[in-house]
Amino acid sequence: MERALGRLAAGQQGVLTRSQARAAGLSDSTIAARIRSGRWERLHPGVYRVAGSVPSPKQALVAALMAAGDGAVASHGSAAHQWGILGPPRRPAITVLRPRNPKVAGCEVHRSRDLETGRVRVWHSIACTDPLRTLVDLAQMLPAVALDEAVNAALATRLVTVAAIQAELARLSRPGRGGVGHLRRALQRRGLVGGPNPSVLESRGSAFLRRYAIPVLAAEQRAGPEGEFRVDFVLVPGIILELDGYVWHFSPEHKQRDEARRRRLLLDGNHVFIATWQDLRDNPRQLAHQLLQAVAQGGRG
Repeated sequence: MERALGRLAAGQQGVLTRSQARAAGLSDSTIAARIRSGRWERLHPGVYRVAGSVPSPKQALVAALMAAGDGAVASHGSAAHQWGILGPPRRPAITVLRPRNPKVAGCEVHRSRDLETGRVRVWHSIACTDPLRTLVDLAQMLPAVALDEAVNAALATRLVTVAAIQAELARLSRPGRGGVGHLRRALQRRGLVGGPNPSVLESRGSAFLRRYAIPVLAAEQRAGPEGEFRVDFVLVPGIILELDGYVWHFSPEHKQRDEARRRRLLLDGNHVFIATWQDLRDNPRQLAHQLLQAVAQGGRG
């Protein structure tokens, strides 16, 4: 019995429930004696930590899920931590389906009407909202900078795609549904949606250069040892401006080709400036100042 309980606790981050202890053959008096002796520590009603186990955010989460009962899942900051897109939260966050309303001390308990089983996955032995649902939930509570970082991490680790996020937003979009608008704006801030197509971006780039009287030696210039690369604008010899639509170059294959091309240009002695459509839209003066400063200092002789 003791070995079986030990193995069970080890697989649950050092946490056991009263019902599990009873099922293993322990009486209520034995359970009470273990609590009095310090062998077990009461974390929640009917949930205990075995002495010697190391407290951790994951242990606190497991205990909270046990206390909340069947159907509770890790969500919000706890799910994001499980998926590796945020650091550990200050306290566990879980979601239950309405009308359930469990009281779990020291835990964020969210109640949902639309937590479908298809949006729950078991990750590292813990039931969590899937990455898409997690991002929507996070968007209700995180400041813009932290949300952008979470989106970046989820995309970089390929937990989600831009298309999948858009589909999730469309699925959940309804009046009063928190998080949808915030996450949509995060995609727009990152240039992942809503960016102009390449020809429109280049037109905006040309207009920007004219507006700030930035010299242009050549546009759509061939470069590279064998002329295998095309660059958007050569301002003066050795200074190149590249326009990155991001939404059109987000796949790993596109990014790999772009980085290889830019490394080659740098090796050839060029100074390569990368500007996004957000730079042209939101920070044109700052970008113009940097480019004019570079031109004044000169490129290759």
